[in-house]
Amino acid sequence: MRRFANVALASLAAVICFFASAPARADIAEELTRIAHTEVRLLPAATHADSRQSCAELAIDDQPPPAQLIHANWAEVDDLLRSWRIMLWAVVLPHPGFTWRDDAPGFVLSWPGSGPFGPVTACTRTGGGFHEHQPFRFVFEPGLVVTDEVSLFVRPGLRYLWHRSTSSFGWGIGVGSTLEWTNMDRFSASVSPELLAQYGKCCSPGYTMVAVRLDEFILRSEGTAITAITANVGLTYW
Repeated sequence: MRRFANVALASLAAVICFFASAPARADIAEELTRIAHTEVRLLPAATHADSRQSCAELAIDDQPPPAQLIHANWAEVDDLLRSWRIMLWAVVLPHPGFTWRDDAPGFVLSWPGSGPFGPVTACTRTGGGFHEHQPFRFVFEPGLVVTDEVSLFVRPGLRYLWHRSTSSFGWGIGVGSTLEWTNMDRFSASVSPELLAQYGKCCSPGYTMVAVRLDEFILRSEGTAITAITANVGLTYW
């Protein structure tokens, strides 16, 4: 893209110089040549903030200078396409994991979806756009557990994730309830706290999330309470 812009500017310089007077030709040619050979940064250095007020000020300054407007627009398109790809993979790819319950191991596959809300606590501005981090998450996680039997479950929950704008690591906690059906005729419900760790560049979409949770199934159609420890890992959009 930069090579194409340089060629276009050089062509424009040749056309203008053909019709301009000799002194004007020299000045115009010199200025256009300087612009053509200026290093244009498609993705300017990111700017970070870690407070609500600072992010509000940073959002106001989100418009790139005119000299970089075309390049910034292309960067925004690249950022949008990247976000779509991440969202597609986050929806399709399961989060694999393991569980331990009733002194027996099991295998877990789940597809957690989440939506952020709450005050902005961090933000990042790059040539590709302005991204914010909101710490609270609504979570809805369907999946299945394979032990000596196959159980289907859904897990609604709430999460809090702390992630600084300059860090690649975020940490969090959550709470929810796992609603589980075994052979579609046995129902269980749990109280389920969890610990979270995520890896990814704040505050753009796309993180690797590790979740470790404790399920205390206190409501069961069979009447006997059980405890399960589950850990999984996968790609999340938020």
